[in-house]
Amino acid sequence: MGDRRAAAVGAGVRAWAGLAIFLVFSTPSSGFADQNDAALIGLFARLQAAETVQEAAPIEAQIWQIWSHLGEPRIDRTMAVGIAAMNAAAYEVSLRAFDKIVVAAPGFAEGWNKRATVNYLMGNLDASMHDIQQTLAREPRHFGALSGMGLIFDIIGAPAAAVRVLERALALHPHMLGMIERLIDLKNRAKGRAI
Repeated sequence: MGDRRAAAVGAGVRAWAGLAIFLVFSTPSSGFADQNDAALIGLFARLQAAETVQEAAPIEAQIWQIWSHLGEPRIDRTMAVGIAAMNAAAYEVSLRAFDKIVVAAPGFAEGWNKRATVNYLMGNLDASMHDIQQTLAREPRHFGALSGMGLIFDIIGAPAAAVRVLERALALHPHMLGMIERLIDLKNRAKGRAI
């Protein structure tokens, strides 16, 4: 269990770290955005229709761009501080930034998702799962939160639950990097437990 947990955490750290680096260097969109932006409907349709990882990547980046900026300068600055701290492995600083966001803008899904990520990186799996649930309550299409939930289910030894969650994530984003391989592995492990 220890080696599998370390491997799963390592894979999650690499996936979320790459995303965090993209987000800290992206520029805020003008005006109000977040998970309620009408542009997301078309972007998700295009993402699901994409035929390759290369075709899906810029669409995914646009979705993250919208999700990650509320369009309220104080919140967006705090988000940038939290992401930069997370990239520097200054998790306590990052956690404080995301705590401020979820208090100041509780309806902003990405504030919860970023706090879920930091809690995961700190090994606070219960807190991470709570924040993932809050994210999904606000943005059920959040494939990043769903993949994080799948990682947690895998770590705690619930591969069947991880399979269900990752299938939901891949229905939203069929070309999510590394998730197809992870899903195959989880299905094999879930079958092994069912025997």
